[in-house]
Amino acid sequence: SSGVVEGCLYSDIYKHTEDYGNSLIYHQCQGFFGNLQSMEIDSQSNICYATIGTSSIPDSVFLMISYDNFENLEFQNIFNITEEFIGTLTRGFYSGELYSLGGIPTALRYSSDYGQTWELKNTFSCPNLPITGIVGGRQPGELYMNVEYKQLMCTIQHTYIYHSLDYGESFEVFHVFSCGDEPFYANFTATP
Repeated sequence: SSGVVEGCLYSDIYKHTEDYGNSLIYHQCQGFFGNLQSMEIDSQSNICYATIGTSSIPDSVFLMISYDNFENLEFQNIFNITEEFIGTLTRGFYSGELYSLGGIPTALRYSSDYGQTWELKNTFSCPNLPITGIVGGRQPGELYMNVEYKQLMCTIQHTYIYHSLDYGESFEVFHVFSCGDEPFYANFTATP
């Protein structure tokens, strides 16, 4: 994940660099437990997020926040995965904005208060919609999703970019790469 100042990159919650990778700064990660599922860096320096799962509480996902580059993490929110699934995280344009993508059907959620409350923005019910990446943009409400179809031993490959300017409520779809026939599950709307 990229930081918000020049040269700052995070490889995970355990370390980051401020000089394009020439040296690493290791983090204490006090308060971390379980298995890391997703991490993100806020648009304001030093604020970081992590979602954590644990086998001792398999129906819950814990959202942790750090105000000091993952030196210390504290609980921000706890989610029951059967009621509100919080998955892959990405930051928004403003500090405190987060998007989350995950669940079945795949749900896009948005938070503007550092993950305290979440709003459902969109649900993707297309069968087998292979969303392989999500990232916030460089203007308010902007969001990108990468969708890649690879079928029949990669003889069919198609890449689509979903672009939103309204916090993920609607998308413009760009078909940026194609190889082979149309993918079998490229219907972008579910049939009733």
